[in-house]
Amino acid sequence: EVAKYKEEINANKRAGTFSYLVDNIAGTVKTQFEFFPEDVAHKLDYSQGLVSKGTGRKYYTASQLITLNEDYYLIENHKYTISGDAVSTYEREFIVTKINSKGEISWTKIFPKNTVNNLNNFNILTHNNKIYLFYLEHPKNLENSTIDSYTPEKYTEIRNYNGSVVVGLEINPNGTATRKQIFENKGWCYDPQPFNILLEKDNLLLLRMINKKDERFDVIKID
Repeated sequence: EVAKYKEEINANKRAGTFSYLVDNIAGTVKTQFEFFPEDVAHKLDYSQGLVSKGTGRKYYTASQLITLNEDYYLIENHKYTISGDAVSTYEREFIVTKINSKGEISWTKIFPKNTVNNLNNFNILTHNNKIYLFYLEHPKNLENSTIDSYTPEKYTEIRNYNGSVVVGLEINPNGTATRKQIFENKGWCYDPQPFNILLEKDNLLLLRMINKKDERFDVIKID
């Protein structure tokens, strides 16, 4: 079955999501595979740097698996590395898949992002049945596009803390989302981490801030 899926993926240059549901009592494993929906695949079908055109030829990696109200949210992204005078690792887009308690894929959505190296990380907070992603972005991308209407080839990458803006992406259980700027990185800059520290359950997220060699910690609270 896996070989069949691989053959079809290679033939169509498409990618998708496997889900596995393990029943510890019955000792069974249920698997499901779905290609990314057409709207998601369309946004991923572009040429960027040394990345070949075609969804299946890119490298996708699962960054986080979030449990919320007995559902699972798989957060993955398109990642690639370019070697030149130095090695740079790029991350493009959040690809979020909701998997229900039966192991069935409910939906897959794509949300734009374009970051490099240390700025690739992001933080997550869940509150009131919603998921919040906090990350850095180039201000031009917020001015010239929305999360539903954007052109990946024209999306500007961000490499530096100063000059970037902190973005909050709110994702609802039905897959709809809103995005807004939280604050501008200037002087004291948000330094996203690959882990999340909650000071109060689901309602207070600790953020690392840096200013040259100094650091401090601030919080974001969702009311």
